[in-house]
Amino acid sequence: MPNRVLIADDCQIELQRRNEELEEANQKLAEFNRKLEEMAFTDFLTGLPNRRFASDQLTRLWAASSRREASLSCIMVDVDHFKKFNDTMGHKCGDQVLAQVAQVVSSCVRLSDVAARFGGEEFVVICPDTSLEQAHLLAQRIRAAVANITTHYLDQPISTTVSLGVVERREGMTDWSLMVAPANDALYEAKNTGRN
Repeated sequence: MPNRVLIADDCQIELQRRNEELEEANQKLAEFNRKLEEMAFTDFLTGLPNRRFASDQLTRLWAASSRREASLSCIMVDVDHFKKFNDTMGHKCGDQVLAQVAQVVSSCVRLSDVAARFGGEEFVVICPDTSLEQAHLLAQRIRAAVANITTHYLDQPISTTVSLGVVERREGMTDWSLMVAPANDALYEAKNTGRN
């Protein structure tokens, strides 16, 4: 009888040890998966969320806005004359300009807004519960903040500006792409009428 008790105790101890090992492995796997998800939704150059994340948020916020009949606005932001940085000073300079603009955009938005790199030198700011007028004020704040910064590349001062397009969700728009398209059109109109 005493041997059976010892074997049962040994089995119990071994089972507890294996459960602890499994728990530790599960925690490591969960952390690894969290990092993978973060990498999948983050633009590595700017540190902002990427287009995939922005698309997911646009879908979610569009649905919430539709349900609540609340305002939703979108700001498209594009770096002016970006090609000249890459062509005259190299891609590292262009990368630095993008990172700087991303930092400024990020510092201007509210916690409820979503700022993301949408592609190339283009960014999007999604503004829930925000009217066109409020989004326009935010766009002007972003524009002025970018225009007021100077970064340095190889000891050379670099200034840049951005052009922006602002649109609010309107009746008849059936999904978020119908809001982003006119914001892009407004952005290119800003570029064609003098930039900044």
